[in-house]
Amino acid sequence: MMKKNANWPIEKISFEVVFFVTVLFLTVLHQWIASNTFGYFFSPVLFFIVVYLQAQLYQYIALPSLINKKYVQFGSITIAYLLLVVLVFSGLNRYWPNQTYHHGERKTIKFIIYYVSTCVISSIFIIFLALIRQYYQALEKRTRDQLLLNEMNTKLLHYQLNPHFFFNMFNNLYGVSLTHPERIPELILQLSNLMRYPLEKGNNAAVSIKEELEYIKTYVNIEKERSGKRCKITLNLPNDKESISHYQIAPLLLITLVENAFKHSAGSLNEWFVKLHFEVNANEFKVDISNSLPETPIKKESLGMGLSNIRKRLDLLYSEHYTFEIYQLDSEYRTILTIQLNAL
Repeated sequence: MMKKNANWPIEKISFEVVFFVTVLFLTVLHQWIASNTFGYFFSPVLFFIVVYLQAQLYQYIALPSLINKKYVQFGSITIAYLLLVVLVFSGLNRYWPNQTYHHGERKTIKFIIYYVSTCVISSIFIIFLALIRQYYQALEKRTRDQLLLNEMNTKLLHYQLNPHFFFNMFNNLYGVSLTHPERIPELILQLSNLMRYPLEKGNNAAVSIKEELEYIKTYVNIEKERSGKRCKITLNLPNDKESISHYQIAPLLLITLVENAFKHSAGSLNEWFVKLHFEVNANEFKVDISNSLPETPIKKESLGMGLSNIRKRLDLLYSEHYTFEIYQLDSEYRTILTIQLNAL
């Protein structure tokens, strides 16, 4: 993410001052030279100030209300500003009688209508330009996020096809073939499914929770074969089959958390455990994963890369519609991820 320039406020103010003075000078110069009176000089100055203040009001206050669908607030600001314009010019006509403003009641009304109409037209023009700019900014951000997401998905795919994991798994298959050869076809099929899923689903925008959990379940079954009785593994899956078939999440979003749990729980001399709990409730998907910690402290950099990638993907996909909490105790490491399922 790009860091905002520390001198940005100064540059912004400097630009506004230069812009204001330049346009004001060009606006009033011709009429002032032609009339050579203060009254004719003051009229365009006041008009420019009114339009300039309106532009600033819309840029920083009114338009954010419109973009955030606060239509009542936007309408109130617009009406209040138009009433202020009417009061200002009515007061000038009454208390500053000169050749510019003192034209009688009928001409005063025409004068006010002219300025109010100008403000309304300029408001429409400002809104039109702002909406165009917002559209192109959103389009640019969506394109940039998609490119970043594709890059992260590619890195994630390479990460999932970890040769060390499969090398260890094939060694385990060899060991099982010596003692229980009848189980080899089933284990090879599970390993095949584990390898196929990232290739077939990794580039999809979303998959059903059921598909993702089936992938997790296959991974856990293979880890059970690898760890044997050395690790106590608890896997709790949602009972609501309809919900997990209906709702969707980004593919390969959870496997890093699961893999970290197995990877960093190994090596403990005490009870070695991994607990995985998945729950769908009230349009929320909750993932609660905990594992034992070995006596040797885990290096932060070994966890940092995977968790950093997860956070980036969550930020891109779910923005503010998720929570991700990490707890590390003396003997236990725990991650809790909650996703609003209607946010993807």
